[in-house]
Amino acid sequence: MNTPLALNSNLTSAQPDNLLRTILDGVREPATRDIGFMPAFREALDDQQIAELAGYMRARFAPQEPAWKDLPAQVARVRAAPAHGAGH
Repeated sequence: MNTPLALNSNLTSAQPDNLLRTILDGVREPATRDIGFMPAFREALDDQQIAELAGYMRARFAPQEPAWKDLPAQVARVRAAPAHGAGH
């Protein structure tokens, strides 16, 4: 069974970077088979759509946490940053 989103540390983190990277780049190598894969949405969604999705997920599954600030700019920053492990 998948870990509930409410328990996912990406949603309770002070910064949205890990969640944004997961949405942008997907999950190609899950830590366990039970987690499963997720496609990348880098090409399918624009920065505003990803910001809205991340903001919704934060509010819905981590309501005890403050909203992330300036999400469209944060999405653009994470999108522009090199992916972890790139160039190896």
